[in-house]
Amino acid sequence: MEDSTNVFEGNLGIFCGPKFLEKLADGDLKSLAILRRLLARNRSAVSMLIAKGLKGSRIWELYETICGRDMDRFIYHIILELPCQCSGTLYMIPADYAKEIGLTRESVENHFRFRQYGEPNSFWALEEPPT
Repeated sequence: MEDSTNVFEGNLGIFCGPKFLEKLADGDLKSLAILRRLLARNRSAVSMLIAKGLKGSRIWELYETICGRDMDRFIYHIILELPCQCSGTLYMIPADYAKEIGLTRESVENHFRFRQYGEPNSFWALEEPPT
């Protein structure tokens, strides 16, 4: 690793240091500020955000428009609602987060049953997302 300010973190093997966050924000200062707050709160959510391909001003758009600038809601949405930006597929939920919010295997299966309608570049995988 070239830059010692970067930190190896998470099951996905993502580098989540300051320079990486700047690259992920793609020059958008509001997104960079949110990424820094997110990293301090929930590194798994940052890993999921990276894996799902959301970057640049779209990070701020999700935080402000969909999540109403609520960090807890933002974390929840990244992990449980945000589909992959390339394929529209909703990924599995990390076991540690599912346990943290009290999800059972049955509730997780039910969650995915209703979230099979994602499209590339969408913030939702629901058939009829909230407006």
